[in-house]
Amino acid sequence: MESDVAFPPQTSPVDLHSSDFLKWLDNRAHETARTQGSLEHITWGRDLDAPRVETTFHAYRNTRPDIDWNTCGQAAIATIIDFHRIDPFGLPRNAAGHWDDGAIIDAIINDGQGPDVVFGWGTTPGRIAEALGRYGCIAKAVCFPPVDIGLWRAVAFSQLAEALNRNLPVPVLVDLGRLNGTAFTFHWPVAYKLENGRVHLGNMASSWNATPNLVEFVDAWTAWPLPGYHLCAVYARFERPPEPIPVNQIQAGMQVGLWCWGDIPGPRWLDGVTPNGTVVLSLEPSGSGSRWRLHDAGGAAIHLECLGDQPGPRWLDGVTPNGTVVLSPDTGGSGSRWRLHDAGGAAIHLECLGDQPGPRWLDGVTPNGTVVLSPDTGGSGSRWIVTPR
Repeated sequence: MESDVAFPPQTSPVDLHSSDFLKWLDNRAHETARTQGSLEHITWGRDLDAPRVETTFHAYRNTRPDIDWNTCGQAAIATIIDFHRIDPFGLPRNAAGHWDDGAIIDAIINDGQGPDVVFGWGTTPGRIAEALGRYGCIAKAVCFPPVDIGLWRAVAFSQLAEALNRNLPVPVLVDLGRLNGTAFTFHWPVAYKLENGRVHLGNMASSWNATPNLVEFVDAWTAWPLPGYHLCAVYARFERPPEPIPVNQIQAGMQVGLWCWGDIPGPRWLDGVTPNGTVVLSLEPSGSGSRWRLHDAGGAAIHLECLGDQPGPRWLDGVTPNGTVVLSPDTGGSGSRWRLHDAGGAAIHLECLGDQPGPRWLDGVTPNGTVVLSPDTGGSGSRWIVTPR
C-alpha cells in the first residue's frame, strides 16, 4: 500500500482479489465502521484551533530500496508529529532541523506503529490515528462508504479543505495509478496546501502528480479498488497543556484550574456544577465552575473549593466506597480532604483521604467527560496540570 519518492521501490501492486487480502478486509470491517465519515467526524473536523501560522512544511520520505516499500504511513506519521513539534524519540537532527528519514521511520516501527495491512502491504488509517494519538495528538481517521459517493466526495473535500485552510497538514490515502504512478498501488502522501485549485502533496516521487487539480485529486483519493477505504484521511491537531504552576509552588490560597492529561481526546477541565453538586470535565475553562480555590486542610492535606457563581454545594468530595466524585456543602466529610502528589512532568496526582476503603485517586475520563476515583494512578486521566486562574 506504499511507494517511495526518488525511485518508487514498490514493484508489486496489491493483489486486491487474493483470498487472503479479501479475508483481511472482512476482518477489518469493524475499523471501517468506526472510521466512516459520519456527521460526528465532520463535527470533529470543525473542532479545530484557530488557523496556525506556519511558513514551512517538511514531508518525511520513505526512500530506502528494499526497506521502505511499505512505510509511507510511517513517513506520514513522522511528518505530522514533526509539524506539531512533538519529539517522542529524541533523535538527532540535521543542519536543516529535520530527523533522518530512515531513522524516524524505524523508530516509529520499533515503537509498535508499523504497517498493519496483511502481508505488510501498508498501513491502515486507524493505525496512523492510533500512532498520532500515542504521540500526543488529537487524531481521527475518517473514511466514507461507497454508497452516495458523489455526496460524500463533497463532504469529505469540504472537511479536508477546512483543515488545509487552517494550515493543518492531513495524511490522505490515494490510488497512485490516478496520479501517474503504478496502478493498484496505494500511498499515504500528506496534503499540506490548497492553492489555485490544486492540492499540494508531500512525499511524492518526481514522476508522480504532486499537485493534482481538484478533479484529479478526488479521483485518486476515492481509491475505488479499496472497498471501505474511500476518501480516507487522518485529521490531527495537538493540544498543548496549559502553563503549569510548578508543583513545589502550589499552595493554599491559590485560585487555580485543573487540566486532565488523559491520552484520549475529550473535555479536560475539572468543572464543578454547583446547582446540582456534580463534577464533570469541560471542554473550556470559561465557566466559573472550572475555577477552584485551594485551602489548607491540615496534615499536608488540602480542600478544593469550587468557585462556581451559582449557589449550591462546592467542596470537592471523593466517595471512596463507590468511587464517585461530587460537590459537598461543607468539609465535614473525610472525602473532602485531598493530598497532592508530584506525578512528574509538572503534573500531579490527587489522592482522596476518605476514611472508608475504596478507590481514591482523582481520575478524569476524557472520552465521556466524567470524573471518578480510581484504585491506582496507572491511567493517564489521573495526571493533572494545576494552572493559574
